Amino acid sequence: MSKLDGEIIKILAENSDPVSSAKLAELLDVSPRTIKRYIKMINEQDAIITSTKNGYLLEVSPAKRESLVYDFKQNFNHLNQDIFYELFIHKFQTIDQISENTYYNRNTVSNALKGIRQVLEDYNLELKSENKKGLSVQGNEINTRQCMVENIDIDYYFYQKYKGINQSFIHQCIIQQLRKNKIIKRSIEIDLLEKYIKVSILREPMLPIEVDLDNISINIKTLSAIEHMISDINMAMGLDLKENLKYYLASVLGGQVLSYSEYQNLEKIVLEALGHIEKKYNEDLLTNQKLVNNLCQHIKDTCQKLRVNVHVENPLKAVIKSKYYMAYEYATILTEKIHLALNYDFSEDEIAYIALHFEGNNIHKSQIMKRKILIICDNGVGTSVLLKDKIENQIPELDVVDTLPCYMLENYSLDHIDFIISTRSYDEIHSKKVIVVSPLLSEEDLERIHRYMKNTINISYFNHLFNSDHFQYLKAENKGQVLDILTSKLCQENLISAKIAEDIIERENHFSTEIGHFTAIPHCVVSEPSFIYVLVLEKPIIWKNEKVQMVFFGGINPNEEDSKKIFSYINKQLSNPDTVDALRKVNTFDDFKQLL
Repeated sequence: MSKLDGEIIKILAENSDPVSSAKLAELLDVSPRTIKRYIKMINEQDAIITSTKNGYLLEVSPAKRESLVYDFKQNFNHLNQDIFYELFIHKFQTIDQISENTYYNRNTVSNALKGIRQVLEDYNLELKSENKKGLSVQGNEINTRQCMVENIDIDYYFYQKYKGINQSFIHQCIIQQLRKNKIIKRSIEIDLLEKYIKVSILREPMLPIEVDLDNISINIKTLSAIEHMISDINMAMGLDLKENLKYYLASVLGGQVLSYSEYQNLEKIVLEALGHIEKKYNEDLLTNQKLVNNLCQHIKDTCQKLRVNVHVENPLKAVIKSKYYMAYEYATILTEKIHLALNYDFSEDEIAYIALHFEGNNIHKSQIMKRKILIICDNGVGTSVLLKDKIENQIPELDVVDTLPCYMLENYSLDHIDFIISTRSYDEIHSKKVIVVSPLLSEEDLERIHRYMKNTINISYFNHLFNSDHFQYLKAENKGQVLDILTSKLCQENLISAKIAEDIIERENHFSTEIGHFTAIPHCVVSEPSFIYVLVLEKPIIWKNEKVQMVFFGGINPNEEDSKKIFSYINKQLSNPDTVDALRKVNTFDDFKQLL
């Protein structure tokens, strides 16, 4: 399967509706004729793509759909992984030796090495060539092992070399010792330790790990567990893994112990950062001692891993980043403060894990902050009282301000009402949302109320954020151009200062605001009323890892009740691919606003 084959299948797999050849051609930057030719070749191997009047459909089961995308990714990455493996398990290896061992021709290997050098640079490693010896990866051994774990399918290569070993043996060794020592770890941390053990088995005979014992402090229980794991592995596999390895693997598992002064310093920074977030975003965080304790413990564990360049992948990163926007924002600020003070570099995966603590606090807070509602019921006092009691008992987050018959609404002020629950059907009442329920309040009614409370923002508030003066179509080649034009425009209109403009660009270089759906959401805090500035690009550009064609810039005033829901609402609207497609094509501001 070629790269283009795989990309066509991937797009079709991600869409349940037909996708036209023109649309595929636009997304993949090729001609519609090329798309049709490749689809014909795909179907000659396996007739899985059906042509309809509206476009192409992938006609396979859900399991087969996932398998096809996975196979493409594996095939595309296999060349680089094979070459990485050859470089990592030999001190020196020539291009001819790599070609012979991997069955790729010499030119293919030479071309692939260009990209491999760039990847190695990200880990402060260098690919050097020595006369008559060949190529060698040079650099810190801790960085080398991190690079192996993050760029190679370790399980595949490990069991290719040790074919006689039961594939669950190392995992069982880990579980047995964790259970025996009563050490609780997440499954993703256990899987990560297993990878580092396998990498160490592959690397130790060639270059044993060196650990500075003068600058390391390990939890005794963790150290004992790792020591017994190594002993069991040595005995079963006939290996001779050295003493120092246990200190390294214990650090991988998070067994390093911060000194009392280090932990105090970290706790101080966390408290200062939470205070900063409170003030900047009008939040209440420091009074929640459980949140403070959980954050301090989580960050301490993460910093212990970062000392040995161990990064835990977060499979929910994209979802957390887009769905829990404000929680991710707070986690970003917190990790920036820690980086400035202690020089720990947190990845987006780790920031997303920290964001979950803030989101938990948001859920707790939303349960405490009651929303004020009005009940309209024309079925008599008895029914009104019953409905009120049911709502207050089953949805404690709601505060029923009043129950009225419809005819009493004319002179009733709704300024303090969040929304209305009614036994009669209305579209809206004085711009307030009306949720229609049965007089006996069914389970479906309760679910509908909960769904509205969770996902909505006040429509009138959202509408005032948008105006035609803050909407622009733009031709740009890259992210830098977009941000320069955007921040210049905002400065000209006195919406932000020059200093904030610099901060926006600087921050985007470190923490990307792309959220998928061809969208990026750069933002800042403002003291004036919140606003949204929208740019629709003529063509998609690569932002960091994904294509972006729509930029929603948010100036957020945290003192406004609904301001922190803005980007969650936008993300919800963009979760529909048809909406995204339509937004990218509209020609007027009114059409764009109507679609949102």
